[in-house]
Amino acid sequence: LVSSDALARGVDFPGVKLVISYDLPKYIEGYIHRSGRTGRAGSEGTAISILESKQVSAFSEMLKRAHKTVPTIEQIESLEEDAAALNYNDSLARVKEMIEAAEEKQIAMRKAQKGWRNDKNKDSSRLKRKRKIAKKT
Repeated sequence: LVSSDALARGVDFPGVKLVISYDLPKYIEGYIHRSGRTGRAGSEGTAISILESKQVSAFSEMLKRAHKTVPTIEQIESLEEDAAALNYNDSLARVKEMIEAAEEKQIAMRKAQKGWRNDKNKDSSRLKRKRKIAKKT
């Protein structure tokens, strides 16, 4: 289930054991409503918030101001490294495509020039033959 904050406030889904938030709510109420979808009616549940490194301190401060326990924060470096690697690989693939396109264009130009030279040489040979014939007559 993917839910908006508005839905998280208004609808009860029984049996929810895990809530994952993938962005930082603007207000503590949003966080409480999101994480409150799990562990209803005395049952236990888990709320996980996925944040960027730059959002962690604001999130912690928001929880402290609301007198909520600041949970253990695990930093997952590999996600950022993987994202950087993907950007690098995408960029590398685009550069490779550009180089291949330029090489293909260069090959096509060489073929066109070679064809033009051949046509020019054929025309030159024909002209020379015509001149020889004209001189003979």
